[in-house]
Amino acid sequence: MIKTNKVISVFLAVIMVSMLFASATVTAFAAGKPLQVSGYARISNVKDEKGNVVANTELKKGYICDIELDVADPNINTAVNFTRYQFALTGNSFTSTDSGKQITIKGDPALNSDGNLSYTLVFPQVEYTGNGSTLSFTTSYDWKDDKDATQTQTNKLSIRVLECTENPVEIPPYDGGGSGGNDDDDEKIKGATPYIIVDQYNYGGGQVAAGSTFPLKIRFYNTHPHIDIENIVMTIAPSDALSLASSSNTFYISLLESEKAMEKAVNVQVKPDATPESHSVTVSFKYEYITNDQRMSGEMTETIAIPVYQADRMQATAADIPTSLYPNEEYSISLNLVNKGKSTIYNVAVELVGNMANPGNLQNLGNYEAGKSGSADFDIMSTGEDISGEMVVTYEDSNMNVKEIRVPFNIPCEKVEEPVINPGDGVIDPGMDPGMEPGMEDQGGLPLWAIIAIAVGVVVVIVVIVIIVKKVKANRSEFDDEDI
Repeated sequence: MIKTNKVISVFLAVIMVSMLFASATVTAFAAGKPLQVSGYARISNVKDEKGNVVANTELKKGYICDIELDVADPNINTAVNFTRYQFALTGNSFTSTDSGKQITIKGDPALNSDGNLSYTLVFPQVEYTGNGSTLSFTTSYDWKDDKDATQTQTNKLSIRVLECTENPVEIPPYDGGGSGGNDDDDEKIKGATPYIIVDQYNYGGGQVAAGSTFPLKIRFYNTHPHIDIENIVMTIAPSDALSLASSSNTFYISLLESEKAMEKAVNVQVKPDATPESHSVTVSFKYEYITNDQRMSGEMTETIAIPVYQADRMQATAADIPTSLYPNEEYSISLNLVNKGKSTIYNVAVELVGNMANPGNLQNLGNYEAGKSGSADFDIMSTGEDISGEMVVTYEDSNMNVKEIRVPFNIPCEKVEEPVINPGDGVIDPGMDPGMEPGMEDQGGLPLWAIIAIAVGVVVVIVVIVIIVKKVKANRSEFDDEDI
């Protein structure tokens, strides 16, 4: 009977310990309220290490399964769709398999009964490693608020998967000790292994620009309710695109008490040519602890994600803009483009808009790799007014955000005088006095009065000459008579 009571007591203790660890641990390290995991993690499609379907739902080392869980975000109180999202497994208990797909959202996010945005995460074909039973993962997503501004939420979550059986609480076998002894003296329950998990990290939120340096704060937590952790060696190992700035990557912590947390901060530098994606930082712990009067050692490794973006440096300048133009005549204008950034610009297009005779011309120029240059050429025509227009460049940056550059231009139109119409005599040249008769326009030369004066002068001269000649003849005739 005593033996039966002992077994029952131990069994109840195991249940209590399991219930203690069954609750989800969720911490948001972005600004705002922490996220919440609703209910329990749900497993399905369980297969053993040979790929055979397993009828029961117990998870053993090497087993593969699908896991679903519900997450609520109290920071979002309207039904929105994420413009970008990324989820990643961390911790040691579960890993993605080669045949597994990316972690996805099942259906569309919707408001739950509390008015908070809720969504279901699906972890397809993840493998249980047999190390612990905590499913740890990071979430990062963007959405548009009511002002159409992009908001970013980045979090780290973890939840215990109750179906894991590889590391249960161990119960020492009954040693057959004599009856009448003290139960506490006859049997001891070995405590669960203490783990260190990264429950928060903060890099400022949003995305980090390539070439920048940012502070990374990492908070880690001792999960055990009773056992302290000692002689901790913490190692921070960034991926190739990241590096620690003026700091060692190893820290020593002498003691981390049970259910206590500690924080370490380092400066991390992003390489200027880092690709625009999430880059990982691996955080590992080696530590010791004492249980049942024995010193034990443990190791934990977690991975956190830092989203990096390349600054947009697309440049557009107008060229060959004429200083003026005439109506109904075509002129050519150009727009020079160059990608001065370090990442590809996608789906570049240029459209001509304005009050010209032929607006709406569109040219699709494709993708512009880093350093690529090109141009867009247009023919424009005025309707008789000064042209006020723009060449509008649209494209997608490395994060698939649609961007726009507007290059304005203004061209004056020369005024052409219309011919004056005289109803009686037809068309009269511009600038002619409308009161003049056709053919009376000034032909050039001496004025009429001058011509008349000259003519009179010539007649007078002729008359004078005739008179003089007659007098000379008369005088000569008289001289001849006297000689006779």
